[in-house]
Amino acid sequence: MAIAYFEENGISYDSQEFNSGDTDLSTQVMKLQSAGCDGIIVWAHDTETALCAQTFYDYGVDVPIVGSTSISTTQVIDLCETEWLTNWYSVTDFTPTNPDETVQKFVAAFNEAYGCDPELYAATYYSSIYILADAIERAGSTDREAIRAALEETSEFKGGVLATYTADENQEMVHQSVICQIVEGVAEYYTTVYVD
Repeated sequence: MAIAYFEENGISYDSQEFNSGDTDLSTQVMKLQSAGCDGIIVWAHDTETALCAQTFYDYGVDVPIVGSTSISTTQVIDLCETEWLTNWYSVTDFTPTNPDETVQKFVAAFNEAYGCDPELYAATYYSSIYILADAIERAGSTDREAIRAALEETSEFKGGVLATYTADENQEMVHQSVICQIVEGVAEYYTTVYVD
């Protein structure tokens, strides 16, 4: 999707690939440095994201880096040294530092129940139960086809903590993303971006 956007808008880019399980990304990082990139996008699984962070740091990469949801999760941040994450941002659905009132009520209740902040998956599963309950209620049935049809008709549903949910033609319901900046090992809320 990013490459299509760059090409449609005449933005030059360099693309480097790696595989899950790779343990050395130095070649890719040196190629990005040689290309003179003024920003980097990293979309990777947990372990590889941490490896990217270390390699960028070791090679002195000093440009903004936008990562996938993984870099905002505690399990990935814990794999990294704090200094590796300077200039890192994350596109995610949830961070407990989001000042939104609904999010903060959820964080407080979760903390009271479990003694820690919720992470993305706790918020996702919590929200999905509300979406499902709403669909069952609208369907007036627990028949799976009736529920599926009701889910496809979900519109402007405000339940859970991630978003206002509206199903599109692909049955995708979340049309916004939270942008975080990693600051001292914490995914700090930066802004929310809405997509039509």
